[in-house]
Amino acid sequence: MELLDSAYTVEILLDLLENPGLNKTELLSLRSAGNRTRYNRIGDLIRLGLIIVKPARHNMMHLYLSVEAQEIALKLRQARDLLEKIPYVPADKPKNGTDDEASRPQ
Repeated sequence: MELLDSAYTVEILLDLLENPGLNKTELLSLRSAGNRTRYNRIGDLIRLGLIIVKPARHNMMHLYLSVEAQEIALKLRQARDLLEKIPYVPADKPKNGTDDEASRPQ
């Protein structure tokens, strides 16, 4: 579970779920920030068996999610999709939409 708290793990799993067979360079190019950390996290996921590496032509390696990682990624995607449906209300704005003096704490 600790790995899910690590930077970029969730986005790597979701990226590979939606784009199976990418190589590391292609996977890293999907996002603009944190390439060093993301590269290290890919290695962690490979060592744990959550990402499977399959050789291809010209010394290229393609990355795929293991069955377990696919299940995890599908659940993460479902959670992300549900959370995106919840409207964002800034902390300093009342939930009922009023902004009068009576609704403010004294």
